[in-house]
Amino acid sequence: KYHTTISGGKYHADISEGKYHTTISGGKYHTTISGGKYHTTISGGKYHTTISGGKYHTTISGG
Repeated sequence: KYHTTISGGKYHADISEGKYHTTISGGKYHTTISGGKYHTTISGGKYHTTISGGKYHTTISGG
């Protein structure tokens, strides 16, 4: 809910219940968010990057 976005998420990029501006940009190769709330962001997170319950402005850049 609320502006959940995937941009160019290749190879099984998944969002499960990503609330409040959760964003993936170019998340490649099994990037997963589970319950990422409140502005959780992945930018270019490659190769099995995972967030589980990452709350309140959790950010990954090129992880």
